[in-house]
Amino acid sequence: MNSANSSVTPMDFDCKEKEVDPSLYRSLVGNLMYLTATRPNLAYFVSILSRFMESPKTSHWEAGKKILKYVKGTLNHGIVYTKTEDFRLVGFSDSFFTC
Repeated sequence: MNSANSSVTPMDFDCKEKEVDPSLYRSLVGNLMYLTATRPNLAYFVSILSRFMESPKTSHWEAGKKILKYVKGTLNHGIVYTKTEDFRLVGFSDSFFTC
């Protein structure tokens, strides 16, 4: 995937249907699941791919490759966890709740 082109979107929905190596597909999905720790925007797409672990088809493999191409095009995006001495957890909500 080092020489692959980047992609603007993480998934396509129209691909061909042939069987692929389940072991290789599981490895791809497992690595993508690991990546969702810092790229939560991919969680939905990876969860769709994980539904087909038992008998993946070419369309599922191509969708996984499409996610990798998207990641390649957005390498500067993500969440960075850094160590800090002055840690504060701050949360915000824009909801309006009335009883």
